[in-house]
Amino acid sequence: KPKVEKSEALLVTFKTKKIAYRDTGFLKTAPNYANLQIFAMGNILMDLTLNDSGVCVNSYCVDKESFNRKYLSKYYPDNLLENVLKGKPIFNGANMQETESGFIQKIKEDGKYNITYKVSNGKILFKDRLNRIIIALKPIKS
Repeated sequence: KPKVEKSEALLVTFKTKKIAYRDTGFLKTAPNYANLQIFAMGNILMDLTLNDSGVCVNSYCVDKESFNRKYLSKYYPDNLLENVLKGKPIFNGANMQETESGFIQKIKEDGKYNITYKVSNGKILFKDRLNRIIIALKPIKS
C-alpha cells in the first residue's frame, strides 16, 4: 500500500445504476491512489480502491475503463473517479470556472453525459443528470 498523504472522515453519497450508499465514509489518498470505505453501524458496506492497475470494489478488481463502463459511464475518462475523490478537475479542466472557495465545471455532451461538478471548501459534488450518478463528499467536522 502507498504512503497515505491525506485521510479524512466524510459523509458520503455514492449513487450509480448499481451502487447506492449514503453513509459515513473514510477517504485515504496518495499519489495515484485513493481508498474510500463507506460504513454503517461499524460495518464496511463498500471498500473502493483506485490505483495505477485499476479499481477494486469489495475485492472485485477491474481496470478503470471496465469499472466506468459497469458502474459509471463508458464515456468517462479513466481517471474521472480518482479526480472526483481527490477534488481535482475532470475532463482535463474543461469549462472550469474558479470560484471564491474552489471551482465548478459544467460538461455536457448530448446522449453521453450532463455533468455538474463543484469543489468548494473541502466539499465535493459530482452530478451527472443523464446517467443519474451522484457522488458527494462532505467532511465531517469533529
